[in-house]
Amino acid sequence: MVDCSHGNSEKRHEKQPEVLESVIDQVVAGNRSISGVMIESFLEEGNQSIPNDLSQLKYGVSITDKCIDWKTTEEILRRATADSRPAAADRSTANHEAQTSSNDNAPTGYPAGALVILVL
Repeated sequence: MVDCSHGNSEKRHEKQPEVLESVIDQVVAGNRSISGVMIESFLEEGNQSIPNDLSQLKYGVSITDKCIDWKTTEEILRRATADSRPAAADRSTANHEAQTSSNDNAPTGYPAGALVILVL
């Protein structure tokens, strides 16, 4: 699982799309050790401190880590899906073959070859 935020983006939330692109390039190139990615996302970009007067909170802005906005999230996920589709098919075939020979530790709940994407 690769965290597209925090250290991999130098704690600059706006670099998460670049990190995701690099991860997808690695998956497409055959890296099978990557099982998924985590993206820090919210309705609006950035973050905010919790003010004394809670009525000053901005709707849709994170109160924890800085996030990319939902529009950007949608764009990068659509692009990642399109770019990784051929690799996902290859992973699915390889995982199916591996699972039919040994099913003891096979992950459950995801289609074979799926790349898990967590949007937090």
